[in-house]
Amino acid sequence: MAGLTNQEVAACFDAAAHQYDACSNRYAVRRRVEALAPYVRGRSFEIGGGTGEVTAALADRTNAFHSDIAPEMCRLASKKLACRSLCCDAEAIPLIDASIDTAISAEMIYYLQHPERFTAEAFRVLRPGGTLLLCTTSPTAAAWDRLRSVLRRIGFRRMFFEDGSPQFLGLSRLKLLLEQAGFVVEKTRRLVLLPFAVCDRINRLLERTPLRHLAIFTVIVARKPATMILIGEAKAACPAHTSCDPTPPTKGFIFVDVTDAPADPCSGVKASDGGAAGHVAGAAAA
Repeated sequence: MAGLTNQEVAACFDAAAHQYDACSNRYAVRRRVEALAPYVRGRSFEIGGGTGEVTAALADRTNAFHSDIAPEMCRLASKKLACRSLCCDAEAIPLIDASIDTAISAEMIYYLQHPERFTAEAFRVLRPGGTLLLCTTSPTAAAWDRLRSVLRRIGFRRMFFEDGSPQFLGLSRLKLLLEQAGFVVEKTRRLVLLPFAVCDRINRLLERTPLRHLAIFTVIVARKPATMILIGEAKAACPAHTSCDPTPPTKGFIFVDVTDAPADPCSGVKASDGGAAGHVAGAAAA
């Protein structure tokens, strides 16, 4: 959102939480999930996940975390997904170093004030060899975004909600952010030219032609190198997490659906300090 802080974005999505699923384009959501879910491995963490569209598609959510900056989104996702949801800023992820295998971010990065902080944080929390799955709206879709706003005002359904004017990032900019963070971009893909289910067959054909560059969504699969070179020495993943940083954050954050913050710093989540955000009890986790 142009000119808005991350917390102002949080307030916007908090207010829209209960209508989020109802006003989202089901076809677009399905295509994004189809593109991202097959790459999810091991312990996964959906960042800026809204109501958890990708996590919801996973057959096994026992090793899945969800997060969003909007507390109400986290509450709804916790009930929907029956897994832990953390209320946090994507630019300051409350997970210890090298604690997850797959980080997922769908339609979130263009809302951030500092997207480079998010890519750096995603790199930090991923284990060596881990994967960042990124889906974002392409700048070529800005015209569709404006049209959607008009259609929404005249009564069309599933045209999302008024979310300001996001500044969509181009593929070259996204690749640069990822590479500067340390990632290796392994795959890119363009999805959906016509955001309507009735056009699905046409979309899948067009996505195989040069017209795919006009598609609404860009999907990126990026990998954290399996072996990191530090001060001239090779450092591989540590199964016992002996290099984990056990230091808790200096400010509290919300744990939804968690009675007590995990005490073991190698469990993958930093313990809250009981600050202003504190703990929020949601529906009982499965």
